[in-house]
Amino acid sequence: MKSTLSILIFYLLLFSACAAPTPELATSTSEPTLTFTPEITTTAEKTFATLTAIPSSTVTSLPAGPTKTLVPTLTAIPFPSQTVTATPGPSTTPIVPTAFSPDGKPVECFKGPELEYKVLTDFKIVEIVGVDEAGRWWYLKIDKGQGNFVHCWVLQKRVTLGGNPASLPVVEPEKALVTEVSLSIPTELPDARFGYVQTVSCGQNADKPVFHFLGRISADGPIQKVKYTWETNAPGKFSVQQTRVAGWRDPQNIKLDLPVPAREGTYYLRLRVSLPNEMSMLVQFVVKCQ
Repeated sequence: MKSTLSILIFYLLLFSACAAPTPELATSTSEPTLTFTPEITTTAEKTFATLTAIPSSTVTSLPAGPTKTLVPTLTAIPFPSQTVTATPGPSTTPIVPTAFSPDGKPVECFKGPELEYKVLTDFKIVEIVGVDEAGRWWYLKIDKGQGNFVHCWVLQKRVTLGGNPASLPVVEPEKALVTEVSLSIPTELPDARFGYVQTVSCGQNADKPVFHFLGRISADGPIQKVKYTWETNAPGKFSVQQTRVAGWRDPQNIKLDLPVPAREGTYYLRLRVSLPNEMSMLVQFVVKCQ
């Protein structure tokens, strides 16, 4: 406490000496020198001399704590909600009934549910759209491109089935139709060497040679009832007759022996089919008298 007081008195005296007014100097040729000697008591000197330095406080740095990493705050921005529709993945069993070739080779597809029908096309994998009443044949829809489709039948045991056929409708097969009628003089017959020109002895008592004609009816499937008739401008009259076609690979042949007219002229013979559909073929032959 005394040390602090002594220091304070010292600084006050020093401040007073500096702040005292400077005496005006008289004008003279010689300027007296003023000497200012501050008086410091012995006690002050001793006190000043015995000042003890107060040790400063030692500041010990604390070890640095763990470094904190600032994590950015994510702010959710709301967007219009969207409804996500789940898309079913590939299934081992097709939803649509499908017919597969069992060995990867083309399978024949028929116009109707019998092997006697005409083959329309072939396939390796195709959609099934129906079944026959007996449950033995699949009805198929084959895409040929550019919007063209072929509907045909395949025997179930010839293909591998994929999918569930339980909901398939029963399909009524299309009826087979006559596709071609031909008429000719068979080349193996004796009169074939004359072609369609026959020279005969004209007159009532002359011999009556005969033209041997062969008609042929083709169809795209089996037809149990085919109605046909012969038509000619030569003497003779024919009634409606009936036959059958076994299948598209097996046309029906019809023979006709037509007596040669006794007069010269150009004649015709027509084979006309009226059931199940209309179709006909006409040839001409010439008779000359000798």
